[in-house]
Amino acid sequence: MKKLLVLFLAICVMVACFVVVPTAAAEEGLFYVVSEGQEVYLQYAKMDDSTFQVSRAKVLLPAGYTVQTKVAGTNIKVSYMGIEDFYITQADLEKMTVSPSEKALPEIAVKVDDLYLYRFTADEKIEAYGSIPASAELTYLGSYTYNSLEYYAVSMKGEEGVYYTLASHSNAAEINAILHPNANTSIISAPETGSDKTSDKKEGGFTWVRFVLILGIIVPLITIVLMIIRPSAARRRAHREIYDDDDDYDGIDEV
Repeated sequence: MKKLLVLFLAICVMVACFVVVPTAAAEEGLFYVVSEGQEVYLQYAKMDDSTFQVSRAKVLLPAGYTVQTKVAGTNIKVSYMGIEDFYITQADLEKMTVSPSEKALPEIAVKVDDLYLYRFTADEKIEAYGSIPASAELTYLGSYTYNSLEYYAVSMKGEEGVYYTLASHSNAAEINAILHPNANTSIISAPETGSDKTSDKKEGGFTWVRFVLILGIIVPLITIVLMIIRPSAARRRAHREIYDDDDDYDGIDEV
């Protein structure tokens, strides 16, 4: 019976390690960072009655920068670069790790080599959408490759949604510093904002979820160790009988 109980507790620990942790990964409000070498795609979409509308876009998230989870589900809603309508799949989220604080992408104003904006269509193609307004302010979000052409995913000030421009030689140095930080001697850092200061306070701190998970793993382990090193009831009873016999034997000698 004791062996079965120990085996059961060991299985519980394994389940906590491999099942409980991924489930907690979708908790709201956590920052997740994509590691170097991993490809994680964000999908932009407006929701209507829990159904994706036609307006979509895909963005390859640059490594080293974070998204913040907002709503868990089959597609997890995340916030990125101030945009609340990005979604990420559970499979892609599992490629990421929890970050103690926000690592914001630097705001890079995109300069274009041609004068056209592109949009992601319902059948997952990138097509020309229209000419870029003279007053347009475009901010880099990430990249996306379609038909062997590299595009910059951008947001446009005053407009909803995600647009694309052809990769520009004018921004090559700045964007390469983001996409390939190890190959650059200078690192572009995000400007300090109020949200950054708030997130810095979280640096190195434990969340309640982490505490509960750690506690849930440590307590069964301690229980298993105690049960292994603690003698069984039969052994304890045998020891007591031996000691009682010794006491009786000593008493006879004295008489």
